[in-house]
Amino acid sequence: MGKSRRSRKNGAAQQPRAGLASEQFSELNATFYTGDPAEYLRMRIESLSLMVCDDSALAPAFGSARRVGIAEFGAMPPPDEEARVRYVRSEAVVILHHSAETLLRMYFAHVDYPHCPWLGIASSRTPGEFKDKCLEVAHHGVNRDTVATVFMGGTDPRDAAVRLTDDQFEASVGALTSLILFCAERFLSESFIYNAAKHGLSTVHLDPSTRFEVEPPGGGDRIPISSGSMLTYLHKPERPGSRSGPEWFVSATGTLPDQDLGVALLIQRAVSSLWDVARRRYTGQSGSISVFSPAMILDSVYGPVQNSLNIVRTISFELPKKGSDGSISEVRVNFTRQALDEGWDSATPGFRPVNLVRVDLPRRQRDLQPITVSRQNLLPFSPKGSTRV
Repeated sequence: MGKSRRSRKNGAAQQPRAGLASEQFSELNATFYTGDPAEYLRMRIESLSLMVCDDSALAPAFGSARRVGIAEFGAMPPPDEEARVRYVRSEAVVILHHSAETLLRMYFAHVDYPHCPWLGIASSRTPGEFKDKCLEVAHHGVNRDTVATVFMGGTDPRDAAVRLTDDQFEASVGALTSLILFCAERFLSESFIYNAAKHGLSTVHLDPSTRFEVEPPGGGDRIPISSGSMLTYLHKPERPGSRSGPEWFVSATGTLPDQDLGVALLIQRAVSSLWDVARRRYTGQSGSISVFSPAMILDSVYGPVQNSLNIVRTISFELPKKGSDGSISEVRVNFTRQALDEGWDSATPGFRPVNLVRVDLPRRQRDLQPITVSRQNLLPFSPKGSTRV
């Protein structure tokens, strides 16, 4: 008989794994909330948006010598406009998906690990586990009171101690719920393009003059369904999550950098609100939250879709297969339509996400009460006084 792969060293019994000392949670929380993930997202969004400036605005910055540690970057001309446009379209996809995943992981962690959300972020060890949570959100939605507590600081204006009317508060909770649903659905439905853009930079920009048309069933003039800039990429399963069926497709997805960055900026504001709510709860510090409205979400998602005038979001072509007799199969084509909401007012003027209003999130008496208590510092890097948080 073969030896067990779990053979014990020197015949000693394996000891049960010790649990984490809850006394350190206050220190972990105090350390965690010295960070600012929303600031990082804002820097990425704003830095990318600078690429749409004209050469005269960019030339002074690119013409300046820069130094990062011991690495020196000399003066250089700005990248040409076409290169900047391609960069914006590709990077906007990555920023949106990264922002959406950040929002979802932060939300799940603050719900599932209320004593120490940092552990919740680090505990998601497999892509499948996170995907299952996203599927739960996409299929069954989220709890209204949970969204309000995580992003607004309470279940109503009085509980949160914010100067908002009940209607304003409820509208903001509804908008945040819609944003969470959008993030989950986008993460699940467009993972192929995100992975292709992020891993290996294997997306390819089609020529902006590319135009797809279909012939009506009864004949007549061909109908344009998609035109303009598209990113094309290969994927093996037919759809994200497919475990069987035909394999190997090449897809082309129309780029909407205005949607990507507009929604990403809303996500950044939501992450900032979540962070200030959590910082108040775990460290007793005052902060502020953004006030959302359903129209903001609809405008940022559907305005760019309408402006593109495209009916189809993604076109997928099954790669031809060669049979044993040498015959080559026909190319099968799938279409994914652009999503539009019937309740959206298409007459709404251009969306400006930078105009979101923030309201103060004052410290409450209960925020001064420690969630966990320790009489000693257990970690060498904890902020001063964090054992009393």
